[in-house]
Amino acid sequence: MPEKTRPLVSVVVPVFNTGAYLSRCIESLLAQTYRFIELIFVDDGSTDDSPAVLEHYRALDERVVVLRQKNAGPGAARNAGMDRARGDYLYFFDADDFCEETLIETVMERLIETDADMAVFPFKEYSQLAGVAQRPMWGLLGDKFSSDVFSWRDNPDWIFEAFQNYPWNKIAKASFVRENAIRYQEDVYLTEDLMYAAPCLVLARSIVWVDAPLVCHRISTGTNVMANKDAHPLDFIEAFCAFRAFLEQRGLYGDLRVAYANWALNACLYNLHTLNTFKGFRLVFDTLAETGLARLGLNDVDESDIRVDAYKALLQALREDDPASYAYRLYALACDDRDYLDFLARFRLGEMGRLEGELHARREEFERTLDAERERLRAIEDEFAAYRRMHESIMSAAEQRIGGLICYIPRL
Repeated sequence: MPEKTRPLVSVVVPVFNTGAYLSRCIESLLAQTYRFIELIFVDDGSTDDSPAVLEHYRALDERVVVLRQKNAGPGAARNAGMDRARGDYLYFFDADDFCEETLIETVMERLIETDADMAVFPFKEYSQLAGVAQRPMWGLLGDKFSSDVFSWRDNPDWIFEAFQNYPWNKIAKASFVRENAIRYQEDVYLTEDLMYAAPCLVLARSIVWVDAPLVCHRISTGTNVMANKDAHPLDFIEAFCAFRAFLEQRGLYGDLRVAYANWALNACLYNLHTLNTFKGFRLVFDTLAETGLARLGLNDVDESDIRVDAYKALLQALREDDPASYAYRLYALACDDRDYLDFLARFRLGEMGRLEGELHARREEFERTLDAERERLRAIEDEFAAYRRMHESIMSAAEQRIGGLICYIPRL
């Protein structure tokens, strides 16, 4: 295809306090071998040096566009970027991620060749702690579809679990997205991407699978929204309720009932197990048990439709157990299941860290009280010693006078 007729790709990147990783993100995008891109960075009220980093790169390359807004969450930031986008295709990237220079060109070649509405592709996880990138074993399941060009109808029960709702592993036609009024959910802070990615998966006329893991998704930074998920522990419930309503309104719920149920249960399990405090864990557990399952349409799900034993165990626990009992069973199973071990580590580090902090504070308070009592005791002892010295001084003087008087008489 002649270069002048190549479609423009709009890359939208929400930014919130990711200054430490932002330069690598921007440079990996600017280095793309596919040059027909615009990079739209939406600063969502950052308070670190992110705005300065953005201004630096805007001055260097005319393809960089910077928008600013008061902090409203990633959903609102992505929608703002989408509204500004002029491209023929939309790609939503994360500000702490980075990619290989051939990513967009590799994907666009297949999109142009197949004229698909959307492309999906695998990724690598880059551990900030280990400094290593590797393709996760639990990643996307392109092999669930027999052809690399498909739609959800080719395997309706697996469409969500196979490709999930990450925005940074999908590139879609802008016209397709806008014609179907697909938007990010703005009334939640987490799982806001479900109402973008999942509708794309079920409304796309055709999807192309590009088996090239050229994106590195950074984990273990402690700065992304998932690190602060205890502040928004119930958002995933609201997101899946909205998605269920979408499927019902579109008349798709019956055909996608199994796919929805398994993906919703996956979300329940994942969100419950990745909280950092027992307070958040208990809130999510109790909410799911009392009203959440019913709202999500999971109370009457057919057990034969549930593919994973852990989903079945969670449903049983929500119906029969209390949060503490379920947490203990996770502890008991930790040696057999890595997911449970990860949960336990987070739970113990979060909750035990809080308890250790309280114990440390109480110990310090006790030691301060003990030090004060010791000071008071020393003051009393000093005062008593002073009185004793004075008493001894008085008695000594008296003894000298009396002794002198007694000795005076014999001398006479």
